[in-house]
Amino acid sequence: MLKAFASYAYSDLSLHIENLDNLSVKDFLGIRSDNYYTNINYGDLVGDDLTIFTGASFSYDKDKFNLNSDIVKQDEQLSQVKITITKQAFGSSFITFGSEIQDLVYKSSFNELAARLDELTAAGFLETDIYFTNDFAAKIGMRGEHSKSLESFNLAPRISLAYRLGAYDQLNFAFGKFYQTPDKDLLIQSKDFTFEDATHYIFNYQYIGTHRTFRIELYYKDYNNLAKGTLYNNSYINLPDVPFGSYGKGYAKGADIFWRDQETISLTDYWISYSYLDTKRDFLNYKELARPTFSTPHTFSVVIKHWVPQITTSFGLTYTFATGRPYFNPNNQEFLRDKTKNYNNLSLNASYLTTVFNSFTVIFFSVDNLIGFRNVFGYRYSTDGTVSRPVLPPALRTVFLGIFISVGQASPF
Repeated sequence: MLKAFASYAYSDLSLHIENLDNLSVKDFLGIRSDNYYTNINYGDLVGDDLTIFTGASFSYDKDKFNLNSDIVKQDEQLSQVKITITKQAFGSSFITFGSEIQDLVYKSSFNELAARLDELTAAGFLETDIYFTNDFAAKIGMRGEHSKSLESFNLAPRISLAYRLGAYDQLNFAFGKFYQTPDKDLLIQSKDFTFEDATHYIFNYQYIGTHRTFRIELYYKDYNNLAKGTLYNNSYINLPDVPFGSYGKGYAKGADIFWRDQETISLTDYWISYSYLDTKRDFLNYKELARPTFSTPHTFSVVIKHWVPQITTSFGLTYTFATGRPYFNPNNQEFLRDKTKNYNNLSLNASYLTTVFNSFTVIFFSVDNLIGFRNVFGYRYSTDGTVSRPVLPPALRTVFLGIFISVGQASPF
């Protein structure tokens, strides 16, 4: 099977933002983006027990930011090639191996200042699926990577175990080492970095029946060699400069619970999910180990979908709740100890299935934040910290109406 795909996207946005250092004026922000992406992949079965998959992709992203009289440009060109081969070893056991290469060219400029990063990453991997019994299986693997910019090589062992308890449920355990290079804006500034690494321990139980699904997962992740350093686009003011280096650390532990039921209520599908997260990190320009701004301890959501066959329409309702996230307050000596208020969102949608020109068509309508909760995502401060403004969504609620036509696909209704 041979597949090819290509896409292009363009966006142009400009805003006038209140200047918190001088409330009588507004700052101009303009953002223009061009994004190109293409990929091609080929898969084939050779003989009775050998499967080959190979693919290549190319992307080119150009971003230009106008900040009053300042101009920031960021160009990123990424090429990737990958090949994977799977062969049956014995019985129901398989061996999978392959390699991939990523070539990144990143250019960043601020007015007349310019920098460039050329990063070449080569990786190879080998894993095997072993079925010890009909109820007990394991996946054991190893991945190795080399980074040109870091001039370093790593080996990442990984293993996962699965034990089937019954016809519909099983226990799973996974352990693995994972590596990544620091953010490209940091690599442009300094070469005093190594691979960031994380060690994952994951245990879960899952039940997947005909019309019901339940899953609970516990995890612990240990982060080491996290990249630290103060960039020119420092988002936290009144903090001392942090030297560049891979001496950060952190952890994340928590639980995820998921329940889905398509049987109890006729023509109705609903699912409930809850996540608990306890995490702290000392990375980037953080002054200490702290809960990062993108994390929240508790997240809860309920989704309900009901199908009305008489009018070939599906109605959906979604409610999401999350506890407040940390934000930086320059007036608080305790780093990242302030939190936003809790997040709430209730959204409604409807999908009407019909035919247009003998082609299957979906007319979709949705309203986000139906009740109009005033959610706050953080706060902006003036340089001296005396003036603050909440970071709010661009609109209190949004309404979307779309028509999707599958050309050449006849409607089943």
